[in-house]
Amino acid sequence: MSGSDQTSRYYAYLNYLVSFSRLLWVYMYDMDEFITNWMNSPGMLKINEKPQIDHTRIAQLLRSSWFTELLVVGEAKNDSLLPYSNPWSMVQLYYIIYLSIRAYFLAFGRKVSSNHTVTLRTIAEDLINVKDRFPLPLSSCLSGMTSSEPFRLDNSPQEITITLNNPLVSPYAVHPWQHYGLLLKTTRARQLKRSFDEYRKKSCVERLPKAKKQEIAQSVRPTTIFDGLYRIRIRSNYSDVDSFVLTSISDSDSIQLSKSICRIIYRTLLIFEILIAKSVGKQQYEKFVINFTTRKLGKPAEETALLRWNQIKKHL
Repeated sequence: MSGSDQTSRYYAYLNYLVSFSRLLWVYMYDMDEFITNWMNSPGMLKINEKPQIDHTRIAQLLRSSWFTELLVVGEAKNDSLLPYSNPWSMVQLYYIIYLSIRAYFLAFGRKVSSNHTVTLRTIAEDLINVKDRFPLPLSSCLSGMTSSEPFRLDNSPQEITITLNNPLVSPYAVHPWQHYGLLLKTTRARQLKRSFDEYRKKSCVERLPKAKKQEIAQSVRPTTIFDGLYRIRIRSNYSDVDSFVLTSISDSDSIQLSKSICRIIYRTLLIFEILIAKSVGKQQYEKFVINFTTRKLGKPAEETALLRWNQIKKHL
């Protein structure tokens, strides 16, 4: 693959993550107002403290998430290191959120396999079946075929229609929903291709009629932003390190990507941590935070987990 192709892949990832970060900033601009409004939503008001849940394991998962977050945040403070650390920060971005999702499942008394496919399927089911539990943009997803242009996301604002088909368009030239929607579309296209290929192999046929493709597409669960982050994690971890090594990346772009990753982590964790705190109770959750932040290696979490908790606890 040529250097220009590698550069294009890098900027597609950057634009997707910058746009997701911008959407989180838009919807969570005033953090207190966001938390207050969300906490008073029907889905949140239904959540009560759950008895007999595994606090020990929840604390372990949160510590793993928070500890890895500190690594990403620490690396973000060293501009000269970013060209090397950013590919792995994109991997860690997924794992940090994955661990928080695992803690969320346990906080609600649910035993879900740690397998990534099962975890992603289960959180997608929650986003669809209890969508009023999750705020925008996380609750938006994509179902069905991906051939329609323009298209709309499920659970997205009525006025939002996705028309973008080129991820290399500057994320500042279009509304952030455009790249967000395109990330879900391109991720779903890959998921559907796998399903089509599996059906062809199983059925010993070379081509699928349009009606059969539509039938298969309807059977594939909706695609969420977490599938998009998993896809980026796979690409960064196994497939596309060359997109960083064999391309010319400006210092400002490296900084922009790093800041976007940190914002995505901070604000996505805040959402899951509110859900967890609502379910385990304020006192128990505070124990999780204090137990981590009072340790020598947890003290830098004053800028992350502890700061989030100070924003959260006044609303519980």
